[in-house]
Amino acid sequence: MLRVGGRHALAWSLVVGDRLGTGVREIADELAGLVGLVRGRSDDVRAARSRVAAPLFTLLAGSGGEGEVPTAFAATGLPPDRALHVLRARTTDTRFGAEVLDELLADRAPVFTGTLDGDAGALVASGGPWPDDWTAGATEAVSALGPGRILIGVGGPATVAGLRGAAEEARHAVEAAVRRPGRVAVVSGAEIGPH
Repeated sequence: MLRVGGRHALAWSLVVGDRLGTGVREIADELAGLVGLVRGRSDDVRAARSRVAAPLFTLLAGSGGEGEVPTAFAATGLPPDRALHVLRARTTDTRFGAEVLDELLADRAPVFTGTLDGDAGALVASGGPWPDDWTAGATEAVSALGPGRILIGVGGPATVAGLRGAAEEARHAVEAAVRRPGRVAVVSGAEIGPH
């Protein structure tokens, strides 16, 4: 098992299913270095998306007027009728939470990450309905990651007009996750019902 380089809160490893001789070890080390470079580029793209979406996350956290949300949303480059899910990850470290959300949502694009009242947040294009068992699968996937509690709340889908409501739904869902036993809990807004 070779560690992939980089300064990440969530470490990656390259696992080789055989004993490594001298020549093979050098190739595996080189491959781990290349994976680190690809991850670094992916991190650069994520950081650029985060900068673009930072004003939107600020508005979704409750700052500013409702009329400012469409302008901030337009900076993402997404069409205004695009439905998004809002996710909140409560962990011991916001950066770790953002990386957890990135890993969890790797197969869905585009994803914008930011901060929502001290929690890591993500906006992800819904791309149609999510599977009914998504929260169970996400709980299983996240269980293998890092130390400490990892609590995730999911709101939406919503277009720009309902994005603040989806962010509020995600906040309620993460609060419900706090009350669940275990180290990892993923709760969708649909599970908590109307308040």
